[in-house]
This record gives sequence, structure tokens and C-alpha cells, in this order.
Amino acid sequence: MKKRWAGMLIMMLAVGSGVQAFKGETDESILIVGAAASFNPVLDQLEAAFEAQYPQVDVRFHTGGSGMIARQVEAYAPIDVIMLASKKEADSLEEKGLIQMERADGFLTNRLVVIEPDRSKAHWPAVQKVVMGTPGAVPVGTYAEQVLESMKWDGIRIYAKDASSVLMWVSSGEADAGIVYKTDAMSSNDVRITHVFSSAVHDPIVYNAGIVTESLHPEADVFEAFLSSTEAMRIFERYGFQSGGEEK
Repeated sequence: MKKRWAGMLIMMLAVGSGVQAFKGETDESILIVGAAASFNPVLDQLEAAFEAQYPQVDVRFHTGGSGMIARQVEAYAPIDVIMLASKKEADSLEEKGLIQMERADGFLTNRLVVIEPDRSKAHWPAVQKVVMGTPGAVPVGTYAEQVLESMKWDGIRIYAKDASSVLMWVSSGEADAGIVYKTDAMSSNDVRITHVFSSAVHDPIVYNAGIVTESLHPEADVFEAFLSSTEAMRIFERYGFQSGGEEK
């Protein structure tokens, strides 16, 4: 569909008064949403559904790692709403007074899966080489590392920057298997899911949304509420997300 606001990235690298000045000059019709990369498959449909209801709002998604987006919020980058795949990062931002969350326990969950090429000869866990996100840099990599440590898997680990890179490695046959979110696997026709990990062997995979405290956009709270609506949930579930948050 349209637009990921790539040009905004340069501005987001700035800190302090420069960013706040830029924020103040932003077109009020534009709602900037910092979204974790694992949301990529659903963003166009979310945008279309929301703008059909609120045509006066121009939603712009800026995607990246949850940690990167959190650092940008801390630097007062021009973001109105966040959608993160890391509850730890969301909780930290809220504790610092930088965001406000309607649902602190999260609004979506996901599953961690193994993917393999369509014509793989070896199957999990009897594989030699697995590609995964970088632990500490992206949440999916941290969850994958927890799983591998729990099962004492000692094969070769290849660290990729994001799920798209993992999918590329596996679909090309450069890796025997990859570990990604279920939603990432469902977005590709070139790989197949061969194993779904129990959620008991890694930290809860929880997605949080929140309004950036510095945002002055009048529809920021409306967009956050929309994410938990029946219409939005239908879109999320179509791509493998599950409604709900962290169990108490």
C-alpha cells in the first residue's frame, strides 16, 4: 500500500531540542506509529482499516527493533504511538513517564516456531545450523536463545538482524532451520513450520501499545484503542497473532 516514513529516520537520530522542534512542526494530520518489525505483515491492513474510520488522519508507520524504537522515544523522537514486541521495554518507558498504556499487561501474544526450507533433508532438532535474531538486540532472538539454552542445543548459531533476514537464510537453504515468530513464518510461502515451542521454555511473548506522553496528536488515544478493537483483532489473528496479554 503506502508508506513507511523512511525519511523520518534521519530526524529520529537526533536528540534533545532539535527533535522536539521538529516534532512541533509536524503536520497534525500525520500520526506517527513506532511499530516492532514483527508487525510488518499487518500494517497496511491496519492502516487502511483505521483511515477508513478516521479519514482525517494520515497514519505513518516507522518500523524497527523494539529496543531501537524505545531508544528513540527516550530521545524524544517524533513518535505518537508505540507498538512493541518487548514488555520489558514498554514497562521501562512507562516507568520513566514516557508512555501511557491502556493495557499494561499487553494486547497480543505470539508463538515461537522453527522454520525449515520446503525441501529440507534434516529436521529439527537434528539440524547442524540454525539462524535466529541477535539476542539482546531483538526480542525474538532473546526468546530463541532461551529455548536453545533450555534444551542444551549445541549446533551452529547464525545471528541475523531481523526476521526478514532469518526468512531469507532459510528459504535460500543457507541455514538448515530458523527460529522466528509464528506470524513471521506465516508471511512467507518459501518456508514451512516444523515445530512450535512450548511457551513454558521462554519468557512470555507479549505485545504492548502505548501513547507517547509528549505526543500532542488528538487521535493518538483513538488509535491505541483501535488496536484492541474487534476489527483490528480480526486482522491480527489472520496473520497468526493471538489476542490477550501476560497471564497474572
